[in-house]
Amino acid sequence: PLAWEFVKVGAQWYVLFTLPSLARMSRPLIDPTVNLQPNATAGLDTLIYGWPAQHDTNYGTNVELGSGDMNSAPGAIRRTLIKFDLSTLPDAAIISAAAFGLYAITDNCNNAHTASVYRMLKTWIEAQATWHIYSTGNNWTTEGGFAAADCEQTPIGSRSMTASETLNQFKTWNLTPTIKTALDNGNGWMLKSEAENADQYVYCSSDYDSAAARPKLDITYSLPSAGSRTPGWGRFH
Repeated sequence: PLAWEFVKVGAQWYVLFTLPSLARMSRPLIDPTVNLQPNATAGLDTLIYGWPAQHDTNYGTNVELGSGDMNSAPGAIRRTLIKFDLSTLPDAAIISAAAFGLYAITDNCNNAHTASVYRMLKTWIEAQATWHIYSTGNNWTTEGGFAAADCEQTPIGSRSMTASETLNQFKTWNLTPTIKTALDNGNGWMLKSEAENADQYVYCSSDYDSAAARPKLDITYSLPSAGSRTPGWGRFH
């Protein structure tokens, strides 16, 4: 409790508040979190398919995502486009941890490899994007959307994948950005196998029936200190 008393200085009365000593007190550490796992309505994700017969097919409502080249059909390359709504993450947030998770359900892989997350530069449309286009009437610079003008070439997170990952569990990518604008520039991400050589895994999309298996993003952050007020005299009228 704050102690207070009336004090008269000259002809003026004041209220003097006496604070406890703060010398041995520390600022509490608070780490808020944002936990996202959107459903089909809120989720934005699709795969783009490098197999010639599927070059022009949109998979915006498909229950599967994927990355890598199918071991039984060389050239059947999948890449995932995904975007989370980060409006609940404060613009000033200082990110201490960001974990992106996909639930693996199919193994089309023979080779160990690295799968990486890249920030997209083109504003792709979930219901329109294909291997050839990022939206109706707009071609990728290079088919598959991985040209330097389409997608950043330095990943924000990578994960080593074995040739025989355990299925029916989440695979997690720890993302490196520490501020919101570095995490997503507004166009979401691409998940891509770096080798694309018999190294494909298939994951659940936001359209998948089981809510628990849909893509998720968990962010832990703090906010810059707003400073503290300096106690003093209050004039009493």
